[in-house]
Amino acid sequence: MMISLMNCLVCSVPQPEVPTQFSSSLLLNGPMSLGKWVPGQLVYDRTQQRTKLTTDLLAGLAPVQWEGTPAAWSNWTQWTITDGTYFSTGAQFRKFIDATSFYDMFGWVPETTFSGTTTINNKTVNIWELSTPTAFFQYYVSDDGTPVRQVENIFAARLPGTPAIWQNTTMDFMTFEPVAPPSEFSDLNTTAALYPPACPPPEDPTPVVLDMYIFHPSGENNISGQDTADAIGDAGFVCFDVLSNNTKNDNYSVVSLYSVEVYPQFGQYKPCNNYHPPICIGGEPILVGREGGLGYGQVFQGQCTPNPLTGNWYSLPPAGQCANGTRPTSPDVCTWRIVEKVKTIDVKCLFQRGMFDACKADVRLPFPKTTNIFVTAFEQDDPSKGGCPPYQE
Repeated sequence: MMISLMNCLVCSVPQPEVPTQFSSSLLLNGPMSLGKWVPGQLVYDRTQQRTKLTTDLLAGLAPVQWEGTPAAWSNWTQWTITDGTYFSTGAQFRKFIDATSFYDMFGWVPETTFSGTTTINNKTVNIWELSTPTAFFQYYVSDDGTPVRQVENIFAARLPGTPAIWQNTTMDFMTFEPVAPPSEFSDLNTTAALYPPACPPPEDPTPVVLDMYIFHPSGENNISGQDTADAIGDAGFVCFDVLSNNTKNDNYSVVSLYSVEVYPQFGQYKPCNNYHPPICIGGEPILVGREGGLGYGQVFQGQCTPNPLTGNWYSLPPAGQCANGTRPTSPDVCTWRIVEKVKTIDVKCLFQRGMFDACKADVRLPFPKTTNIFVTAFEQDDPSKGGCPPYQE
């Protein structure tokens, strides 16, 4: 009788059809946010094969000096169109390199099965589910076909070249309008994504020497095509992982300090991952990339500013590396070279010096206690002085 009753119930609920066009204010809860999401917007147009998702996050790790200012907010806009997926953060446009066509974010809904009902905001909604070995989807929809909630729990890489992990994202659709105005897509700048603007040429083109730190697997010592950071920037990188409980997903066993000479004009920072080959997102081919640590930056994501409160993240493009002792005196020649590899230490030594607890005590950028532990570990070899001995590979 129970089985027959359920079969009858399933038969009485029609398979959901996602509207071909709609706009909605939505609240997004995604992985590794460390902040407070505020309502954003989704514009969905399956007919024209385009989607736009905009959301804002009150960044939980932003410097206390930024409280109450626009700099404390992190904006994310993502467009999916016929030739792939683009995104913008801090007025920087980039294109996902592994996305070359339109991805329908509701494409899995026709494969779902009915699993029951629930109440959301005093409204009874139907739940439709799809489960695979690497994904679990839920689509919540009202009887009149209005989308109410979407849940995705997928096993995938957050960025190209990173390990796959389970990630859960929930979208609550708070309003519904059955239109997708074309004007909503006019702010996508594909040219800036493919050919990002550089900072103005420096008044003094003399190359400068920077300390750059990099977490990496033991034995992987080629920093070309990789991302580095200054001390505050890398302290922020570590603390983000600590505070978001993501350290178990890292594959970094050592951290190295390099002295790197660069041409003092910066381009768009390129998030890079993987080795053999490195995989980077962004269009800048030659210039050293720069942005504020954790992607924070008051103007243009910190590309053209010194960023003392957030530190700096750098990307080192292979095409810009100097060869045969050449100095980086012009982008027409080359833009960066290694002066020396100063020291490599075991990551475990950092946490033995109290870095884990320092992250939790500092809470937010510029992570002063954490940065001091980080710098001292490289300046000293003696553990009694807070140092870490050189790592022998």
